[in-house]
Amino acid sequence: GSSSASSSSSSSGNCSASGGFAMPDPTLMDVLRVLRRVHLDWSSGGEESADRALDAQRKGVLDKVHLVFAGGLLETPDHPERCAFWRLAESLGAQCHRKWDATFITHVVAGEKRSGSVERAVKEGVHAVSKAPAVAPSAHLGSSLPLSAHLGSSRLISAH
Repeated sequence: GSSSASSSSSSSGNCSASGGFAMPDPTLMDVLRVLRRVHLDWSSGGEESADRALDAQRKGVLDKVHLVFAGGLLETPDHPERCAFWRLAESLGAQCHRKWDATFITHVVAGEKRSGSVERAVKEGVHAVSKAPAVAPSAHLGSSLPLSAHLGSSRLISAH
């Protein structure tokens, strides 16, 4: 009697306490969208292989993003293109810049939450992203997650 009632209520793990269904994980939904686009591109002949279709999706993730790194994030400031964050951002379609130019910079990625570049970004209405140490596992999938997710386990400081 009572054990079957408790086991049936515990077996509905995706129901919320209010009786409705829990929303799916947004990361999984992003991955699903990417996989559907990859499949469509490949199956319609837009790309010659699933690998190429995935690569095309990956390169479009940060399309039209122009960013500058700040707060000591780059290991070799004299050769920023050698730094992992720079290469990751470029592999996802971003255009990385050595110097801040307010006419086209869309994002500042900072190693520290409090830096002159972050303050300037907030003041000028530019996205500022703070970087934490670990790299996001979803970055290699080319999903449509925000810049902060692609550049690591980071946190958006400001979004204008």
